[in-house]
Amino acid sequence: GLLKSALTTVSGCQFKGKGPAGHPHECFLPPGFEMRSDNAEDTTRKRELAAVHEGTRTVLVVRVIATDAATSAAQSALGDSVFGTNGDARNLKSQNSACSHNKLNFVPATGDFITDGTTTVTVNVLTSETDSVMRPAITTALNQKFGVTSPSSLANHVMYCLPPN
Repeated sequence: GLLKSALTTVSGCQFKGKGPAGHPHECFLPPGFEMRSDNAEDTTRKRELAAVHEGTRTVLVVRVIATDAATSAAQSALGDSVFGTNGDARNLKSQNSACSHNKLNFVPATGDFITDGTTTVTVNVLTSETDSVMRPAITTALNQKFGVTSPSSLANHVMYCLPPN
């Protein structure tokens, strides 16, 4: 049958050879492989993709400093890994553009306190506390820093880069 993205599962596929950056570039299905194609009408398995699949979307990358730790990457390194601002050729922006055939493009947010689509906030929260404590604290810090009522007014997408733990 037909293979359908997000609806077909192939088990037993073995990769042969390596492509650029070590990615496999050839797959063969040995005897005994299993392939299952779920019914496309199955409403219990759906890909959760954003409603907007084309256009230019702004992204704000937020480096977070907590009470006991900080995001390990510097703000400039985060900008480079997301947007390629310092020469990182394979980044979030470039890969999303490539996968969408340049129909969906992420660009750095701009404004006061934003450098190359990134900013840093400090929160009075321990990294051992849950996301339900950390995330609202980051949102509050962003709102206060930028004088807004919601981070969504700063960019179409806001990415929180959390400290380890």
